[in-house]
Amino acid sequence: MEHMKFCDCLKLLLSTLDISSNRLSKVINVDSSLVNRWINGKRIPPYNTYYIDHISEFLAKNIYNTYQMHQVQEILQRICGAHSVKSSLQEQIKKLLSESQGYSIECHKKEKSENKNKVITNQMDKKHAAAISDITKYGVNSFSFSSDDKILVGIESITYISQSILESASVTKPGKDPAIYIAYNNYHDMEFYSEKTLNTWIKTLDKALANGWHLVLLMRLAPDIPRMVKCIGCLINLIHKKQISLYYIKNYDSYIIGGELLIVPDIGSLIYFNDQPGLHTKSAFYLSSTLATDIYLSHLKMLMEKSCHPLFKKHQGDLNYMDLLIKAEESAGNRILYRYSFGAMTIPKDLYFKLLKKNNISGPEVKLLAELYDKRHKAFIYNAQRYQCWDIYASCCVKDLIREQQIYLYSYNGIHLIDVERKDIIQHMEYIIFLLETYHNYNIAFQKIDASMEKGIKNIYCLVKERHSVLLEVIDSRKSSSEVRITADEPTLVNGSYEYLKNILKHIPFIYKSKSDIIDWLKSEIKILQDNE
Repeated sequence: MEHMKFCDCLKLLLSTLDISSNRLSKVINVDSSLVNRWINGKRIPPYNTYYIDHISEFLAKNIYNTYQMHQVQEILQRICGAHSVKSSLQEQIKKLLSESQGYSIECHKKEKSENKNKVITNQMDKKHAAAISDITKYGVNSFSFSSDDKILVGIESITYISQSILESASVTKPGKDPAIYIAYNNYHDMEFYSEKTLNTWIKTLDKALANGWHLVLLMRLAPDIPRMVKCIGCLINLIHKKQISLYYIKNYDSYIIGGELLIVPDIGSLIYFNDQPGLHTKSAFYLSSTLATDIYLSHLKMLMEKSCHPLFKKHQGDLNYMDLLIKAEESAGNRILYRYSFGAMTIPKDLYFKLLKKNNISGPEVKLLAELYDKRHKAFIYNAQRYQCWDIYASCCVKDLIREQQIYLYSYNGIHLIDVERKDIIQHMEYIIFLLETYHNYNIAFQKIDASMEKGIKNIYCLVKERHSVLLEVIDSRKSSSEVRITADEPTLVNGSYEYLKNILKHIPFIYKSKSDIIDWLKSEIKILQDNE
């Protein structure tokens, strides 16, 4: 698909159908000069008017042969894709004109913003020259910024330069300081942190990290649930990277750091600020001067030492993480588990021991794992009797279990992939049904995932205990071991993580989280397995 401006699209349609601009203006009852301005790109029909509808209706009635029809459909495929050809001729033409109208309006906005920036930059350059003159006159100790340093005005300009700085990092090897510094403080500005912008930044950051950079992310923690849900969503996409250091700033300390900022040593800096009353990011200082960036970075590092705290605690493959997992299960309150396949608590004790021995685990280790299982299971049952307990799994995990005949056995030192027999699968699924039928507060939901999500969720284990802690683990499937193990007990982050998983749960269709439907489904799968024995 390609972009086409409204003037070019209308001109092409009129030429294809052999219709003059004067004839069009008479039929849709507008002055001929307006149609000429449309064709010459000097005007664009605004939204919420009937111009597009009237033009579409008239042009559709003036298609007299299959050649003209094919020409229109060819233009449609170029701009809107092949799927749009199925509608009526009038709808096809309307789609064409609407797409080109929207593209032209966005181009006009961008051009207007760039022109505004040029005016402001020129004004700033004149003021800067006067200021330098005064500095020289009075002998003030100073240095000059580069000619590229400027003030950016408008969200479009700021996001464009932000992306440009990150793209430069993705193709430039880091120097003495290999860190990219990002501060995310303005939790009100949902327009600035749109989903499209964040996804673009994350993709570019991935490339920069692969190029040797390290990300230092500073987050303002505030009791604002929509913002925290968005934060957690971003962190899930970044957390598996080892070259990331995450810090939080208490709400009452955030004024020390200031607004948003992006600093990439030797490449450039953006320091955001508000140029008018309100809470939304509208302007930013753009510094390409290496000296200016270094001075501000030294200032930032000094503030970080005083006011920033690690967001997560990292763990190696040790028993300490397992103890924290048991304490989370033992604490009172609701909990949500998010992972690809069934958890250890859905495996009955005798089957769990059978699988341990089958994996050739040593006697002392089997004893230790059995004790850990008993502690977790006791806490799990206690909470399932009193609090809401949800497990969210991938919808394909049951089919995978039956097809591959393998169970992921979780332990303190990694993941063990164990081959099982059909009777083991039946016992496993029967125990899940037992838990669902016995404990009213225990529920399972199945999230339908696509290919783009599968890799992410397949490697993530996340347990959130309300008002207690978050435990997140990223599995390296190639090594059957934990790549990253982190925990957090900061109340705002725990609350935000719990709301994030609740939001996932909320958007899962009812049929995929209805207890009775899930039980019936598991029973039908068991029957198929039994019949095929």
